Amino acid sequence: MTSNYPGPEINKGQVVSVGVPVYNEGIHLDAFIESLLSQRGVNFLEVIFVLSGCDDKTEESVRKYMQKEKRIKLEIQKIREGKASAINLLLKSVKGNIVIISSSDLILEPDCLKNVLASFKDPKIGMAGCHPYPIRNSQGIAYSLNTILWQLHHELCLKMPKLGELIAFRNIIKQIPGDCVTDEVYIEAAIKENGYQLCYREDAVVYNRCPVRLRDLFLQRMRVFWGHIDIRHRYAYKASSMNTGMVLMISAGHIIKNPGLIIPFVVLCFIEFFARATAACRYYCARKPVDFIWPTYQK
Repeated sequence: MTSNYPGPEINKGQVVSVGVPVYNEGIHLDAFIESLLSQRGVNFLEVIFVLSGCDDKTEESVRKYMQKEKRIKLEIQKIREGKASAINLLLKSVKGNIVIISSSDLILEPDCLKNVLASFKDPKIGMAGCHPYPIRNSQGIAYSLNTILWQLHHELCLKMPKLGELIAFRNIIKQIPGDCVTDEVYIEAAIKENGYQLCYREDAVVYNRCPVRLRDLFLQRMRVFWGHIDIRHRYAYKASSMNTGMVLMISAGHIIKNPGLIIPFVVLCFIEFFARATAACRYYCARKPVDFIWPTYQK
């Protein structure tokens, strides 16, 4: 699969802006920034952090790195307005022709951005995304469920890209809806509407922090699926994970290859089923939207 990718070289001709929406990530932010500044073979113009209603040591952490790295910039929203609002502020501020938007709790492999940016050597590609792995931040079944979930996500993306956690796209999008729950899927839709294709980079590895409690995992999955339903209803765009047949086929193949995972796999199936059912009931029956400002969870 990766053999068809354009080769990873210095991002010649690309002016790259990195945007990072942040809410109270003071504990994890140093690790993210260190991994970002340690990227190999990448030149980026700026790294803009949007701090949205933070009341921990996040601002202190960013300012510490601003003293060392002039490309780091800071935007502050005194009130937490949600990720979509932070992204819109970023889209107004960035100067690059390629925009990278990243979650702030990731750890990037050293060649991650180089490999993502290599995708844009193909003029047909308008958006590229990374390959997330869960950080082992918990013991027991929660970590097992997150591992299976992200492995299934990887196998789906190899067939039908669904991009998230860290995305890069051509700077042709000026704004996203302020009440958007799943911003990456909206950006996918806008990029494809402009005639471009998506690219999933399995060689662009990031490590992400996942919920450590089953309740939080359920709520996260319910919100994601509600957001996917909303995007499909409002913009006629279907995220690849909404393709039930493909998801079932990949899931069946995965458990056949890994029969020892049958117990956590069944637990994950129950959580996913009830999360999707709850989201559908809230959207179609109760007409009850989820809060577009994502709640925090232990991770």
